[in-house]
Amino acid sequence: MLPIITIVGKENVGKSTLFNRIVGGRIAIMDSTPGTTRDRNARKVEIDDFHFLLVDTGGYLPNDPNTIKNKVKEQVELAINSSTLILFVVDAKTGITSIDLEITAYLRKLNKKVLLVINKVDNNKRIPEVAEFHKLGFKSSIEICAIQGTGVSGLTEKITEYIDKTPSSDNTRLPTFAIIGKPNVGKSTYINALLDEKRVIVDEHPGTTVDTIDVTMKYEGKEFILVDTPGLRRRTKFDSQIEYYSSVRTDASILKCDVAILFIDASDQISHQDKRIINTVLEYGKGLVIAANKTDLGVEFREHTIEYTKFIPITYLSALTKTALYEPLKTAFTVAENCRLKLTRKQLRAFTLALKLIKVSQVDISPPTFAIRIISKNKKLTNYKTRKTLEIQFRKEFGFIGTPIKITII
Repeated sequence: MLPIITIVGKENVGKSTLFNRIVGGRIAIMDSTPGTTRDRNARKVEIDDFHFLLVDTGGYLPNDPNTIKNKVKEQVELAINSSTLILFVVDAKTGITSIDLEITAYLRKLNKKVLLVINKVDNNKRIPEVAEFHKLGFKSSIEICAIQGTGVSGLTEKITEYIDKTPSSDNTRLPTFAIIGKPNVGKSTYINALLDEKRVIVDEHPGTTVDTIDVTMKYEGKEFILVDTPGLRRRTKFDSQIEYYSSVRTDASILKCDVAILFIDASDQISHQDKRIINTVLEYGKGLVIAANKTDLGVEFREHTIEYTKFIPITYLSALTKTALYEPLKTAFTVAENCRLKLTRKQLRAFTLALKLIKVSQVDISPPTFAIRIISKNKKLTNYKTRKTLEIQFRKEFGFIGTPIKITII
Protein backbone atom coordinates (compact mmCIF):
# COMPACT_ATOMS: atom_id res chain seq x y z
CA MET A 1 0.00 0.00 0.00
CA LEU A 2 1.25 3.50 -0.81
CA PRO A 3 2.24 5.77 2.09
CA ILE A 4 -0.46 8.39 2.70
CA ILE A 5 0.57 12.01 3.19
CA THR A 6 -2.33 14.19 4.37
CA ILE A 7 -2.49 17.99 4.25
CA VAL A 8 -4.52 19.49 7.10
CA GLY A 9 -5.09 22.97 8.48
CA LYS A 10 -7.72 25.62 9.05
CA GLU A 11 -9.78 27.08 6.22
CA ASN A 12 -8.13 29.23 3.54
CA VAL A 13 -4.60 28.55 4.75
CA GLY A 14 -3.35 27.45 1.32
CA LYS A 15 -3.74 23.65 1.53
CA SER A 16 -5.13 23.27 -1.98
CA THR A 17 -2.49 25.59 -3.43
CA LEU A 18 0.20 23.44 -1.82
CA PHE A 19 -1.52 20.24 -3.01
CA ASN A 20 -1.54 21.55 -6.59
CA ARG A 21 2.11 22.62 -6.37
CA ILE A 22 3.21 19.15 -5.31
CA VAL A 23 0.96 17.29 -7.75
CA GLY A 24 1.74 19.66 -10.60
CA GLY A 25 -1.68 20.88 -11.71
CA ARG A 26 -4.82 22.70 -10.60
CA ILE A 27 -6.67 19.70 -9.18
CA ALA A 28 -8.26 20.86 -5.92
CA ILE A 29 -10.45 23.91 -6.52
CA MET A 30 -8.75 27.09 -5.29
CA ASP A 31 -10.94 30.04 -4.37
CA SER A 32 -10.79 32.79 -1.75
CA THR A 33 -14.08 31.55 -0.29
CA PRO A 34 -13.29 29.72 2.99
CA GLY A 35 -14.27 26.06 2.93
CA THR A 36 -13.95 25.54 -0.82
CA THR A 37 -12.25 22.13 -0.51
CA ARG A 38 -14.92 20.12 1.27
CA ASP A 39 -13.89 16.51 0.60
CA ARG A 40 -10.63 14.66 0.72
CA ASN A 41 -8.95 14.72 -2.67
CA ALA A 42 -6.14 12.24 -3.34
CA ARG A 43 -3.52 11.87 -6.06
CA LYS A 44 -0.57 9.56 -6.49
CA VAL A 45 2.75 11.44 -6.50
CA GLU A 46 6.07 10.09 -7.77
CA ILE A 47 9.31 11.79 -6.77
CA ASP A 48 12.25 9.81 -8.11
CA ASP A 49 11.88 6.36 -6.50
CA PHE A 50 9.45 7.58 -3.84
CA HIS A 51 5.73 7.04 -4.48
CA PHE A 52 2.99 8.20 -2.15
CA LEU A 53 -0.64 9.22 -2.04
CA LEU A 54 -1.11 12.93 -1.31
CA VAL A 55 -4.45 13.81 0.30
CA ASP A 56 -5.96 17.30 0.41
CA THR A 57 -8.69 17.96 2.98
CA GLY A 58 -11.32 20.53 3.76
CA GLY A 59 -10.54 23.16 6.38
CA TYR A 60 -10.53 21.79 9.93
CA LEU A 61 -13.20 23.49 12.03
CA PRO A 62 -14.22 23.45 15.67
CA ASN A 63 -17.80 22.33 16.37
CA ASP A 64 -19.94 24.48 14.12
CA PRO A 65 -23.74 24.71 13.80
CA ASN A 66 -23.35 24.43 10.03
CA THR A 67 -24.07 20.77 9.23
CA ILE A 68 -21.79 20.47 6.22
CA LYS A 69 -18.89 22.05 8.13
CA ASN A 70 -19.30 19.46 10.88
CA LYS A 71 -19.17 16.75 8.22
CA VAL A 72 -15.99 18.29 6.80
CA LYS A 73 -14.38 18.05 10.23
CA GLU A 74 -15.34 14.37 10.41
CA GLN A 75 -13.78 13.81 6.96
CA VAL A 76 -10.51 15.46 8.02
CA GLU A 77 -10.29 13.27 11.10
CA LEU A 78 -10.88 10.16 8.94
CA ALA A 79 -8.05 11.25 6.64
CA ILE A 80 -5.68 11.91 9.53
CA ASN A 81 -6.29 8.48 11.05
CA SER A 82 -5.22 6.74 7.83
CA SER A 83 -2.07 8.84 7.32
CA THR A 84 1.63 7.97 7.32
CA LEU A 85 2.64 11.64 7.62
CA ILE A 86 0.57 14.75 8.32
CA LEU A 87 1.47 18.11 6.78
CA PHE A 88 -0.01 20.61 9.23
CA VAL A 89 -0.26 23.91 7.31
CA VAL A 90 -0.38 27.22 9.20
CA ASP A 91 -0.54 30.84 8.00
CA ALA A 92 2.45 33.10 8.69
CA LYS A 93 0.31 36.17 7.98
CA THR A 94 -2.32 35.48 10.64
CA GLY A 95 -0.07 33.91 13.24
CA ILE A 96 -1.26 31.21 15.63
CA THR A 97 -5.05 31.07 15.92
CA SER A 98 -7.41 29.22 18.25
CA ILE A 99 -8.15 26.71 15.51
CA ASP A 100 -4.41 26.07 15.06
CA LEU A 101 -4.23 25.32 18.78
CA GLU A 102 -7.22 22.96 18.57
CA ILE A 103 -5.64 21.07 15.65
CA THR A 104 -2.35 20.88 17.57
CA ALA A 105 -4.12 19.42 20.61
CA TYR A 106 -5.89 16.87 18.45
CA LEU A 107 -2.69 15.81 16.66
CA ARG A 108 -0.86 15.35 19.95
CA LYS A 109 -3.37 12.66 20.93
CA LEU A 110 -2.43 10.61 17.89
CA ASN A 111 0.65 8.51 17.33
CA LYS A 112 1.32 10.17 13.97
CA LYS A 113 4.32 11.87 12.39
CA VAL A 114 3.66 15.58 11.82
CA LEU A 115 5.57 18.08 9.68
CA LEU A 116 4.62 21.70 10.41
CA VAL A 117 4.38 23.68 7.16
CA ILE A 118 4.47 27.44 7.70
CA ASN A 119 2.89 28.88 4.57
CA LYS A 120 2.71 32.40 3.09
CA VAL A 121 6.29 33.29 4.02
CA ASP A 122 6.47 35.45 0.90
CA ASN A 123 9.33 37.76 1.91
CA ASN A 124 12.23 37.97 4.34
CA LYS A 125 10.33 40.35 6.62
CA ARG A 126 8.16 37.43 7.69
CA ILE A 127 11.08 35.30 8.90
CA PRO A 128 10.89 36.66 12.49
CA GLU A 129 7.15 35.85 12.55
CA VAL A 130 7.94 32.21 11.84
CA ALA A 131 9.53 31.76 15.28
CA GLU A 132 6.10 32.12 16.90
CA PHE A 133 5.00 28.77 15.45
CA HIS A 134 7.75 26.86 17.26
CA LYS A 135 5.61 27.34 20.38
CA LEU A 136 3.31 24.66 18.94
CA GLY A 137 6.01 22.15 19.86
CA PHE A 138 6.43 20.17 16.65
CA LYS A 139 9.94 18.76 16.12
CA SER A 140 10.07 19.33 12.37
CA SER A 141 8.98 22.40 10.39
CA ILE A 142 9.60 24.18 7.10
CA GLU A 143 8.78 27.63 5.74
CA ILE A 144 7.23 27.93 2.27
CA CYS A 145 5.14 30.15 0.04
CA ALA A 146 2.92 27.75 -1.88
CA ILE A 147 1.44 30.33 -4.23
CA GLN A 148 4.96 31.34 -5.38
CA GLY A 149 6.39 27.85 -5.14
CA THR A 150 9.12 28.97 -2.74
CA GLY A 151 10.34 26.16 -0.51
CA VAL A 152 8.07 23.50 -2.04
CA SER A 153 10.98 21.48 -3.47
CA GLY A 154 12.55 21.46 -0.01
CA LEU A 155 9.24 20.26 1.40
CA THR A 156 9.04 17.34 -1.02
CA GLU A 157 12.60 16.36 -0.04
CA LYS A 158 11.54 16.35 3.60
CA ILE A 159 8.52 14.18 2.76
CA THR A 160 10.77 11.52 1.23
CA GLU A 161 12.67 11.32 4.55
CA TYR A 162 9.53 9.88 6.16
CA ILE A 163 8.81 7.13 3.62
CA ASP A 164 10.64 4.20 2.04
CA LYS A 165 11.59 3.94 -1.60
CA THR A 166 8.77 2.27 -3.52
CA PRO A 167 9.73 1.52 -7.13
CA SER A 168 6.69 1.10 -9.32
CA SER A 169 6.22 -2.57 -10.17
CA ASP A 170 3.26 -2.12 -12.51
CA ASN A 171 3.07 0.69 -15.04
CA THR A 172 -0.25 -0.52 -16.47
CA ARG A 173 -2.81 2.26 -16.20
CA LEU A 174 -5.89 1.28 -14.25
CA PRO A 175 -9.25 1.67 -16.00
CA THR A 176 -11.02 4.83 -14.88
CA PHE A 177 -14.77 5.11 -14.44
CA ALA A 178 -16.26 8.58 -13.87
CA ILE A 179 -19.50 8.86 -11.91
CA ILE A 180 -21.41 11.75 -13.49
CA GLY A 181 -24.90 13.21 -13.46
CA LYS A 182 -27.04 16.10 -12.30
CA PRO A 183 -26.91 17.24 -8.67
CA ASN A 184 -28.61 15.07 -6.06
CA VAL A 185 -29.04 11.85 -8.05
CA GLY A 186 -27.10 9.73 -5.55
CA LYS A 187 -23.57 9.68 -6.94
CA SER A 188 -21.77 10.10 -3.61
CA THR A 189 -24.21 7.77 -1.87
CA TYR A 190 -23.27 5.13 -4.44
CA ILE A 191 -19.53 5.45 -3.86
CA ASN A 192 -20.02 5.40 -0.09
CA ALA A 193 -22.14 2.25 -0.40
CA LEU A 194 -19.35 0.59 -2.40
CA LEU A 195 -16.64 1.62 0.03
CA ASP A 196 -18.74 1.18 3.15
CA GLU A 197 -17.05 4.24 4.64
CA LYS A 198 -17.69 7.96 4.64
CA ARG A 199 -15.28 8.70 1.79
CA VAL A 200 -17.34 11.44 0.10
CA ILE A 201 -19.56 13.85 2.00
CA VAL A 202 -23.23 13.07 1.47
CA ASP A 203 -25.77 15.77 2.30
CA GLU A 204 -29.38 16.26 1.32
CA HIS A 205 -28.54 19.55 -0.39
CA PRO A 206 -27.55 19.36 -4.09
CA GLY A 207 -23.95 20.32 -4.83
CA THR A 208 -22.18 19.12 -1.67
CA THR A 209 -19.47 17.42 -3.75
CA VAL A 210 -17.59 20.34 -5.31
CA ASP A 211 -14.36 18.61 -6.40
CA THR A 212 -13.86 15.45 -8.40
CA ILE A 213 -12.88 12.72 -5.96
CA ASP A 214 -10.77 9.72 -7.06
CA VAL A 215 -11.08 6.37 -5.30
CA THR A 216 -8.98 3.30 -6.16
CA MET A 217 -11.05 0.13 -5.77
CA LYS A 218 -10.98 -3.57 -6.54
CA TYR A 219 -13.93 -5.63 -7.81
CA GLU A 220 -13.74 -9.36 -8.49
CA GLY A 221 -9.94 -9.17 -8.49
CA LYS A 222 -9.76 -6.22 -10.90
CA GLU A 223 -8.48 -2.82 -9.77
CA PHE A 224 -9.92 0.40 -11.17
CA ILE A 225 -10.29 4.08 -10.36
CA LEU A 226 -13.71 5.48 -9.60
CA VAL A 227 -14.19 9.25 -9.89
CA ASP A 228 -17.09 10.97 -8.15
CA THR A 229 -17.82 14.33 -9.79
CA PRO A 230 -19.87 17.38 -8.88
CA GLY A 231 -23.39 17.51 -10.27
CA LEU A 232 -23.49 18.78 -13.84
CA ARG A 233 -25.93 21.67 -14.17
CA ARG A 234 -26.82 23.63 -17.24
CA ARG A 235 -24.06 26.16 -17.86
CA THR A 236 -26.54 29.02 -17.55
CA LYS A 237 -27.51 27.95 -14.02
CA PHE A 238 -24.27 28.26 -12.06
CA ASP A 239 -24.93 29.90 -8.69
CA SER A 240 -21.28 30.64 -7.95
CA GLN A 241 -17.75 30.71 -9.29
CA ILE A 242 -17.09 27.46 -7.41
CA GLU A 243 -19.88 25.67 -9.30
CA TYR A 244 -18.37 26.82 -12.59
CA TYR A 245 -14.93 25.50 -11.59
CA SER A 246 -16.54 22.20 -10.55
CA SER A 247 -18.28 21.80 -13.92
CA VAL A 248 -15.04 22.46 -15.78
CA ARG A 249 -13.27 19.88 -13.59
CA THR A 250 -16.01 17.35 -14.32
CA ASP A 251 -15.52 17.85 -18.05
CA ALA A 252 -11.82 17.16 -17.50
CA SER A 253 -12.69 13.97 -15.59
CA ILE A 254 -14.86 12.78 -18.47
CA LEU A 255 -11.98 13.42 -20.85
CA LYS A 256 -9.55 11.33 -18.79
CA CYS A 257 -11.94 8.46 -17.99
CA ASP A 258 -12.45 5.28 -19.97
CA VAL A 259 -16.14 4.91 -19.19
CA ALA A 260 -18.60 7.42 -17.76
CA ILE A 261 -21.37 6.06 -15.55
CA LEU A 262 -24.27 8.49 -15.84
CA PHE A 263 -26.51 8.48 -12.78
CA ILE A 264 -30.11 9.48 -13.36
CA ASP A 265 -33.14 9.43 -11.09
CA ALA A 266 -35.14 6.29 -11.88
CA SER A 267 -38.13 7.77 -10.05
CA ASP A 268 -38.32 10.61 -12.59
CA GLN A 269 -38.37 10.93 -16.35
CA ILE A 270 -35.12 11.60 -18.20
CA SER A 271 -34.48 15.33 -18.60
CA HIS A 272 -33.03 17.49 -21.35
CA GLN A 273 -30.01 17.98 -19.09
CA ASP A 274 -29.48 14.20 -18.89
CA LYS A 275 -29.57 14.02 -22.69
CA ARG A 276 -27.09 16.90 -22.95
CA ILE A 277 -24.70 15.02 -20.65
CA ILE A 278 -25.08 11.87 -22.80
CA ASN A 279 -24.19 13.87 -25.90
CA THR A 280 -21.17 15.40 -24.15
CA VAL A 281 -19.77 11.98 -23.20
CA LEU A 282 -20.27 10.60 -26.70
CA GLU A 283 -18.73 13.69 -28.32
CA TYR A 284 -15.66 13.13 -26.15
CA GLY A 285 -15.49 9.57 -27.48
CA LYS A 286 -15.95 7.89 -24.11
CA GLY A 287 -17.78 4.73 -23.15
CA LEU A 288 -21.09 5.21 -21.35
CA VAL A 289 -23.30 3.31 -18.92
CA ILE A 290 -26.59 4.68 -17.60
CA ALA A 291 -27.30 3.93 -13.95
CA ALA A 292 -30.96 4.53 -13.10
CA ASN A 293 -30.72 5.05 -9.34
CA LYS A 294 -33.35 5.37 -6.59
CA THR A 295 -35.46 2.42 -7.73
CA ASP A 296 -36.61 2.22 -4.11
CA LEU A 297 -38.75 5.30 -4.90
CA GLY A 298 -40.32 3.69 -7.96
CA VAL A 299 -39.40 3.60 -11.65
CA GLU A 300 -40.70 6.34 -13.92
CA PHE A 301 -37.74 6.34 -16.30
CA ARG A 302 -38.47 4.63 -19.61
CA GLU A 303 -35.76 3.38 -21.94
CA HIS A 304 -37.67 4.38 -25.09
CA THR A 305 -37.06 8.04 -24.19
CA ILE A 306 -33.44 7.69 -25.39
CA GLU A 307 -34.01 5.58 -28.49
CA TYR A 308 -31.39 7.57 -30.39
CA THR A 309 -28.74 5.88 -28.22
CA LYS A 310 -30.00 2.29 -28.12
CA PHE A 311 -26.43 1.00 -27.84
CA ILE A 312 -26.01 2.47 -24.33
CA PRO A 313 -26.57 -0.16 -21.62
CA ILE A 314 -28.92 0.75 -18.77
CA THR A 315 -28.71 -0.65 -15.24
CA TYR A 316 -31.23 -0.20 -12.42
CA LEU A 317 -30.20 0.09 -8.78
CA SER A 318 -30.77 1.68 -5.40
CA ALA A 319 -27.59 2.99 -3.80
CA LEU A 320 -29.51 3.72 -0.61
CA THR A 321 -30.73 0.13 -0.12
CA LYS A 322 -27.68 -1.36 -1.89
CA THR A 323 -29.88 -3.19 -4.38
CA ALA A 324 -28.06 -4.23 -7.61
CA LEU A 325 -25.13 -2.14 -6.38
CA TYR A 326 -22.49 -3.74 -8.60
CA GLU A 327 -24.42 -3.82 -11.86
CA PRO A 328 -23.05 -0.45 -13.12
CA LEU A 329 -19.47 -1.65 -12.42
CA LYS A 330 -19.95 -5.01 -14.14
CA THR A 331 -21.35 -3.24 -17.17
CA ALA A 332 -18.62 -0.59 -17.14
CA PHE A 333 -15.90 -3.27 -17.39
CA THR A 334 -17.69 -4.77 -20.39
CA VAL A 335 -18.01 -1.35 -22.03
CA ALA A 336 -14.31 -0.63 -21.38
CA GLU A 337 -13.44 -3.83 -23.26
CA ASN A 338 -15.70 -2.77 -26.15
CA CYS A 339 -13.98 0.63 -26.29
CA ARG A 340 -10.64 -1.14 -26.78
CA LEU A 341 -11.95 -3.78 -29.17
CA LYS A 342 -9.67 -4.26 -32.19
CA LEU A 343 -11.21 -6.15 -35.10
CA THR A 344 -9.10 -8.71 -36.96
CA ARG A 345 -8.21 -8.41 -40.64
CA LYS A 346 -10.48 -11.36 -41.35
CA GLN A 347 -13.42 -9.62 -39.66
CA LEU A 348 -12.79 -6.39 -41.54
CA ARG A 349 -12.46 -8.19 -44.85
CA ALA A 350 -15.76 -10.03 -44.34
CA PHE A 351 -17.49 -6.78 -43.37
CA THR A 352 -16.11 -5.05 -46.48
CA LEU A 353 -17.40 -7.76 -48.78
CA ALA A 354 -20.80 -7.97 -47.10
CA LEU A 355 -21.47 -4.23 -47.59
CA LYS A 356 -19.78 -4.04 -50.99
CA LEU A 357 -17.25 -1.44 -49.90
CA ILE A 358 -13.76 -1.02 -51.33
CA LYS A 359 -11.85 -1.14 -48.04
CA VAL A 360 -12.47 -0.86 -44.29
CA SER A 361 -9.59 -0.20 -41.90
CA GLN A 362 -9.65 0.23 -38.12
CA VAL A 363 -7.30 3.10 -37.40
CA ASP A 364 -7.81 3.50 -33.64
CA ILE A 365 -9.48 2.29 -30.45
CA SER A 366 -11.06 4.13 -27.49
CA PRO A 367 -13.27 4.82 -29.31
CA PRO A 368 -13.16 2.35 -32.20
CA THR A 369 -12.41 4.43 -35.30
CA PHE A 370 -12.73 3.26 -38.87
CA ALA A 371 -11.63 4.61 -42.26
CA ILE A 372 -13.86 3.43 -45.09
CA ARG A 373 -13.02 3.69 -48.77
CA ILE A 374 -16.07 3.81 -51.01
CA ILE A 375 -16.84 3.83 -54.70
CA SER A 376 -15.99 7.40 -55.63
CA LYS A 377 -19.11 8.00 -57.73
CA ASN A 378 -21.35 7.15 -54.77
CA LYS A 379 -21.27 10.59 -53.15
CA LYS A 380 -24.28 9.86 -50.92
CA LEU A 381 -22.17 7.59 -48.72
CA THR A 382 -20.40 10.64 -47.32
CA ASN A 383 -23.45 12.08 -45.65
CA TYR A 384 -24.38 11.72 -41.97
CA LYS A 385 -27.33 9.38 -42.56
CA THR A 386 -25.21 6.82 -44.37
CA ARG A 387 -22.45 6.96 -41.75
CA LYS A 388 -25.11 6.20 -39.16
CA THR A 389 -26.26 3.27 -41.29
CA LEU A 390 -22.71 1.94 -41.37
CA GLU A 391 -22.48 2.41 -37.59
CA ILE A 392 -25.64 0.34 -37.15
CA GLN A 393 -24.10 -2.41 -39.26
CA PHE A 394 -20.92 -2.37 -37.17
CA ARG A 395 -22.98 -2.73 -33.98
CA LYS A 396 -25.15 -5.46 -35.48
CA GLU A 397 -22.08 -7.45 -36.49
CA PHE A 398 -19.65 -6.80 -33.63
CA GLY A 399 -21.64 -5.39 -30.70
CA PHE A 400 -19.68 -2.34 -29.52
CA ILE A 401 -22.20 -1.92 -26.69
CA GLY A 402 -21.68 1.32 -24.75
CA THR A 403 -18.98 2.84 -26.93
CA PRO A 404 -19.29 5.48 -29.64
CA ILE A 405 -17.93 4.62 -33.08
CA LYS A 406 -16.17 7.09 -35.33
CA ILE A 407 -16.30 6.63 -39.11
CA THR A 408 -14.30 8.56 -41.68
CA ILE A 409 -15.03 8.28 -45.40
CA ILE A 410 -11.84 8.33 -47.48
